[in-house]
Amino acid sequence: MSDEFRQALRTELVHRAEHARVRRWRRRWQWIGGGTLGVLLAGGATFAAADLFSQPGGPVTSTVADEITVTGTGTRTIDLGPAPESATSVWVDVTCLTAATYELGAGGAALTCTADDAGTETGRAFGPFPLSVLRDDAFTLATGPDAAWELTLAYVNEQSTDWAMNESGQTYGIGNGNGSPDLIAVIATNGREGYVHRADLEEADGTAAARGFTSPEDALRWQEERAGKSFTIQVYEADGTTPIGEFTIGPSSGPPADAPQG
Repeated sequence: MSDEFRQALRTELVHRAEHARVRRWRRRWQWIGGGTLGVLLAGGATFAAADLFSQPGGPVTSTVADEITVTGTGTRTIDLGPAPESATSVWVDVTCLTAATYELGAGGAALTCTADDAGTETGRAFGPFPLSVLRDDAFTLATGPDAAWELTLAYVNEQSTDWAMNESGQTYGIGNGNGSPDLIAVIATNGREGYVHRADLEEADGTAAARGFTSPEDALRWQEERAGKSFTIQVYEADGTTPIGEFTIGPSSGPPADAPQG
């Protein structure tokens, strides 16, 4: 099985386990295509439910060009100009002002808003996109002719911070471009922020099993065998030994109806 297939499987399985607990704006993104954009929109981590920007390993983002803010209706292409050499991504902050679906850039993501979402915080989504969503240094927002929106764009430089290390020599924080730490940040079912052992999570979320898959049929068979079942793993403090709660992977923690679909 290819690395791309293995990563896509893991992303989807863990996404289903954690998605009900992450902040609502992150639930508003929808897939309309393939790729890894969903991972990037989640701040570079596919399974950290805690606040990304306060966890070791989380991103530090700084603008490297002036922001561009545009309010409009219908489809619009905004020219950002050439990306500075230091730019690693483009920051997108969009607010829907009417109920509609807004396709964002060339990467296959969209924001769907209801009438209740329009003009509110639940109708807002933001995050770093890869530079590949641009075409000729321009970003296209596609929607219906009467759909109104506000969009802010900026070239940014995003760098992952280092993971922290506990007294036992275990790293902890969130996953990023360097991989995953020994202890991965989650929110327990009791609402407390803590960490799960990577090995426990990989066993529960399918990553360990996926290493033995040789075809998509193997993955589907594995999913069918676990259909309707929940798996609970222990959540610890950063020392990796003091239990503070549990983290459940299974139907009870699946995504709401408006969650992105792989």
